Amino acid sequence: GSHTLVMVEKRKRKSGKAEQAAVAHGAGCLVASTRGIRARHRHLMRDLTRLLPHGLPHSKVDTDEAGLGGMAALCEEKDCSTSLLLDARDPRRLYMWV
Repeated sequence: GSHTLVMVEKRKRKSGKAEQAAVAHGAGCLVASTRGIRARHRHLMRDLTRLLPHGLPHSKVDTDEAGLGGMAALCEEKDCSTSLLLDARDPRRLYMWV
């Protein structure tokens, strides 16, 4: 089917050239994390965002109030159809909710 183009993202590669990628309506993947992630978890989040063609990074999410259901509202607000949540409840483990 045909999708309406909503926004055009500019991403820079390591060589410095700007690449334009058209993102269709609702085709993005929101990549977010809970509070308490460490540096290596932030690097993992950055790498996941770079690997996903329509990955949209988001700052820390508070899951205490709305729980994981708050991610659905956040996805709707950011116009994304899928999401990845990196959850750092235990300092030794990192959980990924897809």
